[in-house]
Amino acid sequence: FDDGPDARATPALLDVLRELEIEAAFFVIGRHVETNPKLANQILRDGHLLENHTFAHSYGTNFYSTAKLTAELNRAQQTIERHTGTPPRFFRPPVGLSNPNTFTAAAAVRLKVIGWTIRSLDTRLTDPEQIVRRIERRLKPGAIILLHDGNIPAERLVVTVKLLVSKLREHGYEVVRLDRLLT
Repeated sequence: FDDGPDARATPALLDVLRELEIEAAFFVIGRHVETNPKLANQILRDGHLLENHTFAHSYGTNFYSTAKLTAELNRAQQTIERHTGTPPRFFRPPVGLSNPNTFTAAAAVRLKVIGWTIRSLDTRLTDPEQIVRRIERRLKPGAIILLHDGNIPAERLVVTVKLLVSKLREHGYEVVRLDRLLT
């Protein structure tokens, strides 16, 4: 889940993940952690990963110099660790865009760059069934599914996640946390 924590949607998402017994990875924006530290800590207490998605989530991140991106990642790392006591291990670039600077900056901050294999388009599509059908068509073992908990209506997010997990289980898939998938 990208772009949180978002006080409007993340609490409802955490409730549904708890109900479904799912652990997930949350790629959070540092400035959102600054304004929602209790929510960031709840994500961790619920057994989820809390990872780096930059401090400000600029759409120009892909054009940053290595030095500027390193500073941006460091600021997010420091903010997340200061508010939660847990340093992120993974970094997902905003909009999923990367270039050689992305990997150099991430390595300098000791982060592993993580993308996705299925982009749900849940920030553009509004029908949960359409979002899940899009994901379903691209499913394969080891898939990393991109969803958002930032700037998404809570009701739509909850319906989408419940429907998605039901479909995944129907197809015999097990949902595993990102760090466990990568080991």
